[in-house]
Amino acid sequence: MALLLFGVFASSADAQIPVTDVAANANLQLINSQLIANNSAQMGQLASTATNVASTASTVANTLTILRAIEDKLLQINAILTTVIYIKNIVAREKEILRMQKEITSNMQKMGRITPEELQVMNNSLLVAVKTTESFILLANDLLTTSVLRMGDDSRLSQFLSIDHQLAIQQSIMKATYLQYVVIDEERALLGAVRR
Repeated sequence: MALLLFGVFASSADAQIPVTDVAANANLQLINSQLIANNSAQMGQLASTATNVASTASTVANTLTILRAIEDKLLQINAILTTVIYIKNIVAREKEILRMQKEITSNMQKMGRITPEELQVMNNSLLVAVKTTESFILLANDLLTTSVLRMGDDSRLSQFLSIDHQLAIQQSIMKATYLQYVVIDEERALLGAVRR
């Protein structure tokens, strides 16, 4: 039994003996200090990374602001170019209406079977068309000067398109009226030929 007790005590005594290894403790302390130093370095790198991310976010935000400003300028340039195209079309149509007015007046005077009263009616009709055209040109001019009519680019472009459309209508009216007198002149020529 003594042996059994000795074995029990001996096995429990092994478990109770502290083992101290100076070299191992020194290595553990060195590794621990290296871990603390590495953790500190990583925290510094993490803080630097966070600063860099914040700086990058600020740069991206500034770039986005600049790109939005560029987009606004491009939209303004597009509106200006579109306005120039509409104005060019309006001016070309105005020139065509004035050319038509001269041509129609000259052709009407050459028609031998149109009465002076009919010629006067046609001239008045042409004059109304030219005056209407003039008022549309003045409106287009007012639209170009922002101090007179303040509106956005879309509204202004819509107005220019409407003016061009109205001028096209005036042109059509002038042509239709002239063609009516051409038909009247030809009918009178045929009646004159039949009567002879």
